Amino acid sequence: MRRAVVRVGDGRGFVVQLGGDLVIITACHCLPRLPLAHPASYLEERTYKTLLGPLRDKPCVWAECLFADPIADIAVLGTPDTQDLYKEAEAYNRLVVGRDPLQIGDAPPPERKREVLSTGRVLTYAEPSKNVSAWLSRSRAAGSRSKYQQASTANG
Repeated sequence: MRRAVVRVGDGRGFVVQLGGDLVIITACHCLPRLPLAHPASYLEERTYKTLLGPLRDKPCVWAECLFADPIADIAVLGTPDTQDLYKEAEAYNRLVVGRDPLQIGDAPPPERKREVLSTGRVLTYAEPSKNVSAWLSRSRAAGSRSKYQQASTANG
């Protein structure tokens, strides 16, 4: 697991595989600033200079913010633009390629609950699964492949 961890500013993040890309998941508070919440933002507004690096080294690798949620305190970072920032994208790839990305499985479905209120009305709601440790064990045992990955493997 340690080989998946990288330095993000003064904090840490971990490498995961998202489709064919290696991205870094970190806490939003590790970013020096939040990117503008606008679909037409400029590359410079989404790209952080010298933010990433190996754990014990000074950050020297650039990254582009692909997603940030300051309320949930989570951010996803990816390779900088490969056209305009070719050298920086190559440095990002050197940092993440060869690491052991953490495997992420699907979350367990919520349990459906029904309660009869004192008025006689039936209330139906979803409650998150309480057995997360069993889900994590199943994910590890299944190689942490999602049902989509398992289906695509089975279908060729």
